[in-house]
Amino acid sequence: MSTPVVTEEEIRERIASGLINPAPRRSKYNTHWWTDPETGRQNIRQLAMLCYGGKEALFGGKPGGGKSGFLVMWACQYLDIPGSATLLLRKTWPQLSKAGGLIDITRSWLAPWKDCWNEQKRLFTMPGGGTLQFGHCENEADKYNYQGDEYQRIGFDELTQFTESVYDYILTRLRRKAGLDIPLQVRCASNPGNIGHQWVKQKFILSGDPQCAFIPSSLEDNPFLDQASYRQQLEAIKDPVLRKQMLEGDWDVEGSGGWFEKDWFEKVIQLPKTDFQVRSWDIGGGIKRKDGRDSDPSVGTLWTRDKAGIFYVKDQIFFRATPGETENRIERAMIVDEKEMKTLTIEEKPPGEAGIAREETRHKRFAGHWYRLQGSQKSKEERALAMSSSAQVGQIKFWAKRGQTWIDPCLQEIVLFGTHGVPDNRVDSMSLGYNALAFHRGPVIVRSGQLDPREIERSLLHNRSAVDSLGRIKRR
Repeated sequence: MSTPVVTEEEIRERIASGLINPAPRRSKYNTHWWTDPETGRQNIRQLAMLCYGGKEALFGGKPGGGKSGFLVMWACQYLDIPGSATLLLRKTWPQLSKAGGLIDITRSWLAPWKDCWNEQKRLFTMPGGGTLQFGHCENEADKYNYQGDEYQRIGFDELTQFTESVYDYILTRLRRKAGLDIPLQVRCASNPGNIGHQWVKQKFILSGDPQCAFIPSSLEDNPFLDQASYRQQLEAIKDPVLRKQMLEGDWDVEGSGGWFEKDWFEKVIQLPKTDFQVRSWDIGGGIKRKDGRDSDPSVGTLWTRDKAGIFYVKDQIFFRATPGETENRIERAMIVDEKEMKTLTIEEKPPGEAGIAREETRHKRFAGHWYRLQGSQKSKEERALAMSSSAQVGQIKFWAKRGQTWIDPCLQEIVLFGTHGVPDNRVDSMSLGYNALAFHRGPVIVRSGQLDPREIERSLLHNRSAVDSLGRIKRR
């Protein structure tokens, strides 16, 4: 199904026929609008979004169409009403606070009310009016930071960066007190691509739900933008999938890396009895980079394997922390895992001097635990190849015990592995642990007072019958 196109003529026809209101509400805080009275310049698609009265709507497609500006206009429509509460969300705090981001645009447009801004709370509280809160939801568990909150209007910028479960939970915060005459609305802006591409496309473009409108955005509709120079920038994108998504706003071209499919992975409630497991770590780079962006996260995946050669992903830990706190969290996971059953903790060894230094500090810190630091000369794709083959024949399952929140984000990242701009930390962690269980032949570093290395070796290789002489997974 091709991405629907709504022309300017169609939008004007809908306004003329009364399908959408031609005069959206405008409060005194709407200092910027879809039309410039001095120049007469108009963004007709921003008008269509402001006029739409349904519950949920997506303004999406090409970049440069004025999507972020629309969200701020929409957020200010009811700021003059006492008791009104609006929430604008982005995935991360640096995205929210960067130059040209939502906070930057809003503070510029609401400059006459600069004293109403609370930097610490990231909140505008208007005199005699409502509130405009800015937030982020980087990790799956961050959605619970909004538990108990109440908003009448919720906006998501770059919706495809969010998981569907985060979106659904945040919408439970959409409510109002009796007598408060403010429409309950959710408005989203996004380009195609990223981890949420599939569910966003299904919900807003393919479902046909009359309460989930979709208006495609286009840089050609934004008269306030230097369109020629921005188009040149988009045309220079090398990745063909990303270029088509950005330049044409194409929701049909998908950035799947072709390594994994979601339906390869079964979710199970019951685990078979096993006696050995591996926790594999892909270590990130702290909390922030020098440029202020978030560093790569640390991910620890817990694997086990039954006698039939089926691999089970039991748990996955995902966080950003300082190097010292990262060590603490690894050790805490070791203690919990080892109480359950025999557990080998394995970590990828950095190249060069960094690897030598980490080996020295880790072995001192983790003395008394089963731990191995493993180097590899293979690429990320080469390391993931065996896991992909095993998943394709149904040999990898996820333990979906009650309360697990990490599985859906993990699967979304797995399916997009190899796609431009999509994180691969979860897959790196998983392939390290999978390969340890399936193909391990090297020595295990064991500290004093532990089991004989041969016993660990036997545990790792207790079902080598599932692997052929070349180290490949046997087809069943």
